[in-house]
Amino acid sequence: MTIPIYDLSQSYLIGTLEPNHPIAKVDIQVNGKTVNVVSIPSGTQTLRVAMAGEIPTTRATITLLPEDTNGYIWQYQVPA
Repeated sequence: MTIPIYDLSQSYLIGTLEPNHPIAKVDIQVNGKTVNVVSIPSGTQTLRVAMAGEIPTTRATITLLPEDTNGYIWQYQVPA
């Protein structure tokens, strides 16, 4: 999974997944609070999540917690 980009003009968080990735879902947190949980169907290669109204400031911390099909969790953080 690539480090995601937040597109201010579109209000979407966008990331890319590798082919044949094992990620089943992604928890999206803003400043430590879960704001969205996204299920990732097998074969999906692009993550695009509407985040309008979820990011309070430009200094907010966005944390992605991808969970694979075995329940293993990775953590990625990017500034908004």
